[in-house]
Amino acid sequence: MKSSPKQLLRYCTLPLAAILLAWASVSNKKNGASINHFTKPFTKDTFHPKDCSYNLVTYHKYTTEQIIAEDDISYAKNTFVHKDVTYGVDSGTESCNHTADSCGYYDITHENSLRYKLYYPDSALHNYIAKPLPVMFLFHPGGFAECPGYDVQLMNILADELSRMAFIVVNVEYRRGKLEDGAYTSVQDELATYRGQQDGRGAIRSFMKRQAEAVTNSTWKYLIDTSQIFVGGASAGGVIAMSCAYYKSQAMVDTVNPHDPVSMAISNTSILGTQNANYYYGGTGSQYWPRIAGVMNLWGGIPIPKGYDNYEDSFFKSSDIYANPPLIAFHGNKDDVVKFKDNYEQDVRFSKVPRGVAHDYHAENLCLNSNNYYAVKSFEADDTVLVKRCSSLNMYNVLKKLAIFTELYYDCNGGHGLGPNVEFGIGTDSTVAVTRYIAQRVAVFFQAIMNYPYPGPPPFGLTGRAVFRDCENYRNSCNPYSDTECNNNDSTNYKACPGTE
Repeated sequence: MKSSPKQLLRYCTLPLAAILLAWASVSNKKNGASINHFTKPFTKDTFHPKDCSYNLVTYHKYTTEQIIAEDDISYAKNTFVHKDVTYGVDSGTESCNHTADSCGYYDITHENSLRYKLYYPDSALHNYIAKPLPVMFLFHPGGFAECPGYDVQLMNILADELSRMAFIVVNVEYRRGKLEDGAYTSVQDELATYRGQQDGRGAIRSFMKRQAEAVTNSTWKYLIDTSQIFVGGASAGGVIAMSCAYYKSQAMVDTVNPHDPVSMAISNTSILGTQNANYYYGGTGSQYWPRIAGVMNLWGGIPIPKGYDNYEDSFFKSSDIYANPPLIAFHGNKDDVVKFKDNYEQDVRFSKVPRGVAHDYHAENLCLNSNNYYAVKSFEADDTVLVKRCSSLNMYNVLKKLAIFTELYYDCNGGHGLGPNVEFGIGTDSTVAVTRYIAQRVAVFFQAIMNYPYPGPPPFGLTGRAVFRDCENYRNSCNPYSDTECNNNDSTNYKACPGTE
C-alpha cells in the first residue's frame, strides 16, 4: 500500500515524539519530579455499518471533513464518442442555452457526460484491510432532461449522510436529453431511458474494474466488500437503479422498448448497442458485474410489458436466488409523473406517427449507431398498450409475492419528489430533514441485509412491518421488535390513503 505525504509525516513523527517525551521524563526525574508521559500510537478504526451495536437511526461514525470526495472521475472508454444527444429544444429546460442538435462525447456544459463523484472515509482513519466497506451507487433525478445533473441537494445530502455512516458512495452522472410529446411517450424519451440504463451498468462495471486493478497494484484508497453492493436513485435515477437490479437479460430490456416492424431491433447494435454496451472503462464482460444486494427507489418507476398486468411477479421470477434484490422505496400517493396506484394511468402510450408538428416524436436518427431511423411502436387507433410503468407500490407487491425483503414508505399528500406537505410521517416537510430521514431508513434497511446469513436475500417481513403510510419508522433493524406503532397503519399490507379508493 502506498502512503500519502501526510500519512508518512504522521507515521514518521510518532517515534520522534516518543523520544522527546522520554527525554522530558528523565529530565524531570533529575529535578526530583515524578511525571509519566505516554502517547498511544494512533489506531485506525474497524467500524462497519453492519455492526448492530451502533444504531444508524442516530449514529454517524465520521464527520463530513473526514470524508474524502473526488469529483469528475470518468467511466468512459478513453475518448470514445458515446453518442450523447443534445437537442436544440428540450421541453422544460429552455434555460440551458442549447445549441443546434448534436451528439458526441461532452454534455451541454462541455464536460464528459460519463463521470461520477466519489465519497469514502479517509484511509488514514479506517482500517480497510480489516473491514472493507459497502458501496452505494446513486443516480440523480431530472427526467432525463438536459439541465439537472448530479450536483443537486438530494444527492449531496444522501451522499454525505451515507458516507458518514461508512458507506462508500458513488454519485453517477449519465447521458441526458429528450423531447416531450405531451401525454405520449416520445421515441426520444424511450431512447434517453435506454441510454441511462446503459450508463448505469457501465458506471458500476467501471468502478468494479478500477477497484480490482487498485487491489492488484496495491494502489487502493479504499476497499469494498463485494457482497455489499447497493444501488439507488430518484425519479429518472430510480429507473436506472431498478433496471440495473431487476432487468436480468437483454430480452427483458427489449420487451419494454417496442420498435416499429420496419425498424431494426433495439438489440441490434445499429441502434444504441446492447444494455452492456462497449462505451465504458469497464468492458462488456460479466467479470466486473457484481451481485446487487439491495435497492433504493425514490419515486421512480420500472417499465414492464403490459401483458404481465395481472401477474407482474412472473416477469421478474427467476431461478437465480440473487436475481431480485430487496427494495426500500419512497413514493407520493399523488405522483402525477410515475403514477403510484396500479391502474390504467400507468399505461405507456408511445407517440403516434408524425402529426404535422415541428418534431417527429415517433422516429429518430440523431445520435444512433447508424444513419437509419429508429421508430417506436406507436399507440395506434386500436388503443394497443404494450408497456406499463410500475411504481414503488407495484414493486412492493411483486417482491412480496416473490417472498423478498421490502419496505414501502408512502405519503398520502406527496406528489413527485419532495416539497410542501411531504413528510412521510416525521412531522416536518423540510426537504433536508426528510432527505436525512430517507438516508437513515436506507442505511438501517441495508444493515438488515448485511446481517442476514447468505445465501439468498432476506425474506419478506424479516423485520416485521413492511409498509409505512404517513408513518415514521423508528426501528433499529437489528431489533425487529422495536417498531413504534402508528395510529393509521398497523399491518404489513398496503392500505389505500383515505378517500382515494
